[in-house]
This record gives sequence, structure tokens and C-alpha cells, in this order.
Amino acid sequence: MMFPRRLHRETYPEARKIAEIMVAPAVWRPVHEKLHANVSIVPMLGFRALQMIAKDIRSSYDDPFEAIGEYCDIADNVAQRPSISDIEQRLIALHVEALQRQVPFLEQAKQHQVLDTVA
Repeated sequence: MMFPRRLHRETYPEARKIAEIMVAPAVWRPVHEKLHANVSIVPMLGFRALQMIAKDIRSSYDDPFEAIGEYCDIADNVAQRPSISDIEQRLIALHVEALQRQVPFLEQAKQHQVLDTVA
């Protein structure tokens, strides 16, 4: 799963916190290539949204699918807050959509017993 890029994580402590909580599942190479062919990028969020999500997200998850689902729900809720601009709302929506489009590929990997959890 593509998540906040290295520079983004280094610039924003909130992005680093989220990346550490959202454990990225490693998948078998053919599934990984299909995932990136269908979801080439996950747009990075702005600082305000990152702050709000980092504040609301739990500190750990045992299941990467639960983490993705709850993260997307939190992001959707953040997008509805009055302090979030319309541009940021659209960016959050694209971010969530990109993450949700990755889930079927991760589920496919899990069905084939090739889903390992890596930091």
C-alpha cells in the first residue's frame, strides 16, 4: 500500500505517526504490480487533515484491513468538518478512494496466503 511518501513523513510528525500505525502489508510481486497498475498513487493529505486524523486514529491495529477501514472512516469524518476547505475535502475523498481501491488486491493476496505484515 502506498502511503505518505518519505519526505512527507519527515516533514510532518502527524504523517509519520499515521504511517507507523498503518502497517503496510507486503504482497506477492504479481499482485503488487496489478495493484500499482490500477492505483498508481495515493494523494498526500494537507497538514490540517493530517493533524485531525492523527488525533482521532487508534495507536495500533492487529488487522491491516481493519486499520484501512477505520482510517478511511476517520478521513471521511474529517472531510465533513467545517474547518476543512472544499479543496481539502476533495483531496481527502481522492485519498480515501485510492486506498479503498487497493483493498481488493490486498484481499487477493491474503486469499493466496501471501500477505505478510511489514513495517
